[in-house]
Amino acid sequence: MNFANENKCLTKKQLDDIQKKVTKSLQQVLKDLQIDTVNDHNTKETAHRIAKMWVHEKFKGRYIPAPKITIFPNIQGIDQLMTIGPINVKSVCSHHFVDFTGKCWIGILPGKKLIGLSKYARIVDWFSRRPQIQEELTAQITKWIENNLKPRGVAVVIRAKHACCSSRGIEDTDMEFLTTEIRGAFREDDSLKHEFYEQIKFTDKNRF
Repeated sequence: MNFANENKCLTKKQLDDIQKKVTKSLQQVLKDLQIDTVNDHNTKETAHRIAKMWVHEKFKGRYIPAPKITIFPNIQGIDQLMTIGPINVKSVCSHHFVDFTGKCWIGILPGKKLIGLSKYARIVDWFSRRPQIQEELTAQITKWIENNLKPRGVAVVIRAKHACCSSRGIEDTDMEFLTTEIRGAFREDDSLKHEFYEQIKFTDKNRF
């Protein structure tokens, strides 16, 4: 299957071939929209630009391998809550192929494994750079952390604004969407969950 939010590691040649095919297809779309890309200097290269943007920027998380993450042992036996964020989220809704952007927070109750702080941002970016819905993005990030670090608990919160709401339809520019995925100790210990949410408030100027 080739679901929009799946990962398929491809070679440079394969990506170049995809970009060429998408460019050709988009050129036909523009023609069907009755846009003269031959004489209009502003749209002459538009199909190429969009194809390049999709393959190498917006959707690159579909085509490149996961970032190299060094996992090291929790030698000090850290057993207190760690909260990471806010991490920038830049993704594309698979329903209308328009952007949704926002912030992500990750709560970890460590087990025997740890990773460097910046690696959380790399993982969030890798999953974000593909067409998807926010609910599934939140779950994917949580699952990766759970599978690779085996923490005693993990919680992921994403708050984002969606262009499908701000630039079309209801055209509400203020509406935000908040999604949460909670696993392990965070589901069992209300005080831990509360501590995580309080730390999010601290890092986000009390917006929560």
